[in-house]
Amino acid sequence: MKRSLMKSGSVVVFSAVAAFVLSGGQARAQFINYGALQDIFDEPVTTSATGTPQRASETAADMTIITADQIRQSGLRKIPEILNMYAAGLNLLQTGVNEYDVGIRGFQQPYSPRLLVLIDGRQVFNYDYSRTQWENLPINVDDIRQIEVVRGASSALFGSNATSGVVNIITYSPLYDTNNVANFTLGTQSSYQGDATVTQRIDRVGGVKVSTGGLTEHEFAGTATGPSDYAGAENPFHGYVNGSGYFKVSPTFIVGGEISASRKKGEEVLPDFTEHTTSTTTYSVRGGWQWASPFGTIKHDNYINQNILDYTGQFPNPYALLGAYGTDPQVVSTTNSLFVSRMEDLFDVGPSHTFRIAGEYRHKYITFKSNYYDTYEKPIINQDVFSLGGTWLWHIRDDLSWTNAAQYEVNQMDAMGGTLNDTVLFGSTQPYTKADFDRQFQTFAFNSGLVWTVTDKDTLRATYGRGIQDPSLINAGFFGNEYITSGAPPGYPRLVYQALGSPYIKPTIMNDYNLAYDRKVPEIFSKVHVAAYYKSSRDIIGDLTPTVTTGLDSHGELVTIMTQGQGNLGPAHGIGGELSIDGTFDGFRWDASYSYTYVHDSAAVKEHLAFNGSAPQHEIRGHVGKTIGKWELDGSTHYGSSTDVLRTTTPLSLPTIVHIDNYYTVGARVGYKIDDNFVVALSGSNLSNMRTKENPYTILERRLFLGVTMHF
Repeated sequence: MKRSLMKSGSVVVFSAVAAFVLSGGQARAQFINYGALQDIFDEPVTTSATGTPQRASETAADMTIITADQIRQSGLRKIPEILNMYAAGLNLLQTGVNEYDVGIRGFQQPYSPRLLVLIDGRQVFNYDYSRTQWENLPINVDDIRQIEVVRGASSALFGSNATSGVVNIITYSPLYDTNNVANFTLGTQSSYQGDATVTQRIDRVGGVKVSTGGLTEHEFAGTATGPSDYAGAENPFHGYVNGSGYFKVSPTFIVGGEISASRKKGEEVLPDFTEHTTSTTTYSVRGGWQWASPFGTIKHDNYINQNILDYTGQFPNPYALLGAYGTDPQVVSTTNSLFVSRMEDLFDVGPSHTFRIAGEYRHKYITFKSNYYDTYEKPIINQDVFSLGGTWLWHIRDDLSWTNAAQYEVNQMDAMGGTLNDTVLFGSTQPYTKADFDRQFQTFAFNSGLVWTVTDKDTLRATYGRGIQDPSLINAGFFGNEYITSGAPPGYPRLVYQALGSPYIKPTIMNDYNLAYDRKVPEIFSKVHVAAYYKSSRDIIGDLTPTVTTGLDSHGELVTIMTQGQGNLGPAHGIGGELSIDGTFDGFRWDASYSYTYVHDSAAVKEHLAFNGSAPQHEIRGHVGKTIGKWELDGSTHYGSSTDVLRTTTPLSLPTIVHIDNYYTVGARVGYKIDDNFVVALSGSNLSNMRTKENPYTILERRLFLGVTMHF
């Protein structure tokens, strides 16, 4: 019998800590020997919540772990689609053939700012708009060991912007794993996708790993409300390369680093619900060390992310609101960078208490260039963030544990120097002065979770989270003046379109209460999960109602100033829950879930974001599979109830609601294992319909894929 099946909580904790110390492991994923820990626990293991290896069923978080086997059996090659198949409570907004936004438990919107995404513990969350660009992640799907999905506010456990949840993607570590794999997939919509990972291990010392790949395909033909109102659809492209190396300098000291680059091009929907063609290039460099010292396990992690984003397209002239029409070309480029340096120490006090203390410094800045706006040629907003936090895991007794985490953060913001192309930024037409941007604000995040193993079959989990959504760099400081010199109706003065961030935007605060129950049902070889939640948000960030005023610009010229501002819209509240079952027996595997979500918006939130209706109120997911010798047969289905989603077609106007009827889709995969190293698979998505309307931005089409995977 494996040690993970022993019933004594003290034995389980001792085994986990022993494996943790021997492997030099800690919260940083690439330092953890997940394979050895999974052998101990006989189920997927996570270290994300507390830094201490734990079975997912024992963590103080409502968590789903998607395994490498499930990823393969899904037949899917894109991470958001994999999440949408297996993670109850997750909401997928697919706005193109390779464009996605992911939310958790409602509050869905383009460029979702409330979900923190990490790869091996490194943030891939961009602070320009506060969002994740899923289609530009530098990762090979066949190199993923597991995907951890945490539902609920988790800012104190994971960091700022884990407001509604966390997705942590764990890849195979060259320190412990040898993963040499290549895949090539052909599909409809002229889809070509290839990925490869090569690992070189150095026995008892460490190893290096390199992954590369990419895709090209044709965009879906149309939108749910007709052809695009803006630029024609851009066929998407994605390419990436990343490398990493981790080495044991001594039995107690590990060093390592990673480097990656990726590029994508395609259609996107922005937070103002407009469609754009974008091109993005992303770079990342990471390095750090870990020391199993007499004072605990000390880790120092450092990384730099840089994201270069270009928007192009044709927009209706803002004079359209005044009775004239025309087009002006737009090319806008933003470069945002993030530097993170974090140090933490994990240590035990007696047999029942584990502590983690951490300090972190983050530096964020953004630059703008445009032929559409008169903007700064140097960083507009510069932010330095200092945080101090900690986690306390208390094993009260063998069947009861309590986790508490807190994080205090100081954000120092200032406007950097620079010049405008045409006008003075802080002139008479502007509502703020430079001094307004030199300000400081503080936030406090907290998490608490009680886990009670009632019996060897029953587990209760009660959690609370105070999540923080920091204003994005666009929210807090973008200033742009577009001087329109053509298209003015007779008698109208010169027009200025002013895009305006606000230095006084407050962070959004979410209070999240969650109660979950897990029950093992050995009679049917299954596990049942039931969860209910209530969450309340205040100071939700969004676009304000556009205003039109007339005044003097900094040159003393009379202009009509049309301003699109940013601000806090007010509160919103959500309730809901999930019911799921999964199991395996004699080559069979199955999982099914039902999720319910309801959001109540305040008046301003309803007008500008319309969270109530942004995601299906009812969702049903199902998957069943069977392994028969060399064959793997899998099928899935997904049902979503009707939605009312915002879409904008005219600049400086409020978005309008588009009603989308309920939908269902069916997917399938047939895989054949030619030998231990060679697999051929035929898979498909949206098989039940040629075209399916799930949102007002694009119509999803039936897709078929033929893929070959080789291990070497």
